[in-house]
Amino acid sequence: MTDLTFTEQDNLALILERITQEDSTELNIILETNSEATQSPINEEIIRYWAAKQGKTVQVRSSQDPSPGTDPTPSSPATTLSAVKERLTRQPEKSARNLKQKKRFTPLRIFLISTAGFAAFFLSAIAFVYYYLPRATVTLYVQESELNQQESVTVDPQIAEVDYNNLKIPGTAVEAQDTQSREFKATGEKITGEKATGNITLVNMTPAAVSLKIGTVVSHTTEAGTTLSFTLLEEATIAPRDEVFLDRGVQYNWGITENISVIATEIGEAFNLPQTTSFGVDSYTTDKVTAVSENDFTGGLTTKLTIVTAADQNQARDELAAQISTKNAENLRNNLDENQQLLTETVMDRILESSYSHQVESETEEFTATISVKSSATTFDRSNIEALLMKNLTANIPQGFTLPNNDSTVTVEAINVSEKGKISLIGTIRATVIPQINQEEIKTSLKSLNPSQAETYIRNLERISGYKVDLWPQLPSLLQRLPHRISRITIKIEVKQE
Repeated sequence: MTDLTFTEQDNLALILERITQEDSTELNIILETNSEATQSPINEEIIRYWAAKQGKTVQVRSSQDPSPGTDPTPSSPATTLSAVKERLTRQPEKSARNLKQKKRFTPLRIFLISTAGFAAFFLSAIAFVYYYLPRATVTLYVQESELNQQESVTVDPQIAEVDYNNLKIPGTAVEAQDTQSREFKATGEKITGEKATGNITLVNMTPAAVSLKIGTVVSHTTEAGTTLSFTLLEEATIAPRDEVFLDRGVQYNWGITENISVIATEIGEAFNLPQTTSFGVDSYTTDKVTAVSENDFTGGLTTKLTIVTAADQNQARDELAAQISTKNAENLRNNLDENQQLLTETVMDRILESSYSHQVESETEEFTATISVKSSATTFDRSNIEALLMKNLTANIPQGFTLPNNDSTVTVEAINVSEKGKISLIGTIRATVIPQINQEEIKTSLKSLNPSQAETYIRNLERISGYKVDLWPQLPSLLQRLPHRISRITIKIEVKQE
């Protein structure tokens, strides 16, 4: 015989499962005193019935019983079931007083009392669910409208509080200063060089002597039509022509003066003319007085130099000043408080000092500019202008509409900055308004209505472009109603999307 011991934590279901799992056909069931199976005599009958059904014989005893009891011969399942039924209906033999007390609670009475109690509980639960538990969410869709309002606002550093009547807000004067140096390219050009020189022979074809002063111009015209002029470096006298009478006629010998130095009137290689180049002399025609080069003219040279111009300095000053101004404005913004705003276009710059490493006309490829700039501005608290514009906008909201959550967009544009730091602004506020809905009144009107009545009421509301009603829990249509308590009704206002 196999012993199966069960503690007080083991319930009847576990005992029956162990009986089924055991291979032995003879089992000794040992139960602790406080075990669930020992709380009612009927449990022992159930254990025996279950064991007999499995074809097994069991003995059931308490763990405190020193000598195990012996069951009579194994019972069949049918016999054990009869015993269980008999046990359920058997009344112990007790005194007449206890018997009467037991008769008050016959199975029928217990059933009726239990049924009545359950019915009362069920009806109470239904009443609770129907009256207290339901919840409704009513979503009302409305159309939004946009409001725009523009005001001229003055930012004044001389006041400390917002002046709603005169549309003024306080301002704060701020300054930043910086000095920077930078190299710039010189773009000016200057042409320098040397003048060509050479010697010429003067020819006089007139019968009279010709005298030429220093500086007298002799010129040569090139094939391209360019006239190249030279001046005499010394005085020259040309003898008149000679006439020689021959048998066949008169022969003329021209007056000649040689080795007269000349210099070009301009610099450049173009004046380096070759030997035997012919020249016109002063105002004489070439059939009267002329000249010819005795050798190649040399020394003509052109050199192009890069120099600093006034335009270079001005451009360097403007570029560097703009760069410093940008940095000053950035420094001003970095030092602002959280709500302060600085409009870049209101920053006023003043060049305190400017200097250059090379003066105008100086020969150089690059030069350095050093500029000092002081930037001044007036900042303002953005919340002040928003409050001022919002107050004016609120005063102009059409009747029956409201601002949802005071949601708005404010933009500002500077139109003028005075020397005293006052800023004239154009402030624009844009906001959307929606119809004003009395939610408490709607809740009161909707409570206890059925869905059809609720929809009829909502459709008659003004400025409502749509709706949705959600009820919980989902009850049969005949029982569906909106909650009887307005605290269980939620109203949502949403903007209808186009």
